[in-house]
Amino acid sequence: MSWIRTLAVATTALTLVSTALAGAVLKVNGVEATPGQLAIARYKVTDDAPSLAGDEAAVTRAAKDLLIADILLADAAREVGLALTEKELKKGIVALQAKLGGKAAFADQLKKLGASDDDLEELAGRRMLAQR
Repeated sequence: MSWIRTLAVATTALTLVSTALAGAVLKVNGVEATPGQLAIARYKVTDDAPSLAGDEAAVTRAAKDLLIADILLADAAREVGLALTEKELKKGIVALQAKLGGKAAFADQLKKLGASDDDLEELAGRRMLAQR
């Protein structure tokens, strides 16, 4: 009986480790948010609410809430037939780049956050769709 318990614990541990290695920090309705997306959301939260700066737990909680809300709202927008074109997404990203001082400064900030262009495009697309 003890070897069955050991096997069950090992299987659970392996599942947790493989989930951690997969890179998702949260999953909502089958949509995964990556660590890079969480970093971008944390940046947005501290930019929008500077009073939270320094309270890492509150920033992370607010960033996760933002990610969850965007995922749910983007899903709802898709369900009613709303969509986002590639052109609209690119236009939104160019506006973000300008806000941060240009394309080079923007790329540098993404690098500092440990986020990829793919993280940004997916997150920005969800955010823009959620705001429709």
